[in-house]
Amino acid sequence: MPSSRPAATAPALTPDAGEFTQALLAAGANVTSSESGALTVTGLEASEIGDLAAHKRLRVHELSPITASLEDAFMELTKDEVEYRPTELLAA
Repeated sequence: MPSSRPAATAPALTPDAGEFTQALLAAGANVTSSESGALTVTGLEASEIGDLAAHKRLRVHELSPITASLEDAFMELTKDEVEYRPTELLAA
């Protein structure tokens, strides 16, 4: 059964990227960094990320949660349910 709550994703801009990454990892988040220095955080809600930054006294200049669209949620829930299949695959 799929998870009822998809993993949250939030890009974060911070001048304290090294310290913030370590704190996020310790809190159980997954963190990737772009060439621009922006962090992409998954596994924590934006409010949890902000609270962690405040608790650790780390600066965050931008935190933007990305939410899935209704279509994304539907596709995730129904990805294993296929009503129509191409005939080429059935003949093979």
